[in-house]
Amino acid sequence: MSGFAGKSSDVPSLHHVPLLVVAPGLKPGTTPRVGGQVDVIPTLAELAGWRAPQASLGHSLLDTRNDATRGTLCVRGNVIERIESNGWVAHDLTHA
Repeated sequence: MSGFAGKSSDVPSLHHVPLLVVAPGLKPGTTPRVGGQVDVIPTLAELAGWRAPQASLGHSLLDTRNDATRGTLCVRGNVIERIESNGWVAHDLTHA
């Protein structure tokens, strides 16, 4: 197994990507929550008031219930990464 890990301050900069949502009636604000591409659709669904069940790996960035364990998965080529607010870990599948 080939893996590596680091503190949250060491997360590769390519993962520091902002998300900007602009909509009528939406209050301005920011959140320090960790999120990824898989969280965009659930977040937009919540903003739109969509309450239908959905199958998704992601969670709304507006959902505060799991802030302590919140994180996201990223895939870069053969590398899978799990990023959380307190750190990150990655695994290179070419060395499995």
